[in-house]
Amino acid sequence: MNRRRILILYYSHTGQTERVLQVIADALRAAPHEVDMRRLNPVKDFRFPWSPLALVGLMVRTYAGAKLSVELEALPPEVLAGPYDLVIIGHQPWFLTPSVPVNAFLDGPASAVLRGHKVVSVITTRKQWKRSYQIFEQKVRARGAEVVDSFVIDDPAPQPMNMVTTVFYLLTGRTLDRGPLKKIFPPVGIGEDGLRQARQFGERLSVRLAGGEI
Repeated sequence: MNRRRILILYYSHTGQTERVLQVIADALRAAPHEVDMRRLNPVKDFRFPWSPLALVGLMVRTYAGAKLSVELEALPPEVLAGPYDLVIIGHQPWFLTPSVPVNAFLDGPASAVLRGHKVVSVITTRKQWKRSYQIFEQKVRARGAEVVDSFVIDDPAPQPMNMVTTVFYLLTGRTLDRGPLKKIFPPVGIGEDGLRQARQFGERLSVRLAGGEI
């Protein structure tokens, strides 16, 4: 089996994206491929839970098309030096655009690490991800890289329940699927079934990498 070198870059605000990528990384390492997993760390990270004012402010500015960015901690020189056989980027939509830290990476000098590489997109979402992905793909292509595959895993709860549970979770850090409301509101997040899908994706990706399909 051909052992490949893989870089995983991601931003995870609540930890869900990180859990998904860790499952994928474990499947790749079992192959065994070499995996270097790095979080895109804002110098001043976003607070969780959010304050209502901060959440509404971000939503309004995003819909208005305002340029939003953060300063990221520098990636280590050994990461920037590469090269890698594949780069996996874990991201999520924030109000129909890639999250601010992922946008900051794609718009910043560290995105040079992508040049000449094949990229796999891993999206964790609570619905409404297509516009965000289109923006992501355009920026990756502009950095001289190619998106060769995309894995989307979303919260299975239907709308509008999903919107209610997500907003409550972001503002409080708690879920509504407990106590007297558990019969009304579904759990927040992708759950165990989502992690199972992530593991299967990682296993399929391992086979494709070993076989030279990617």
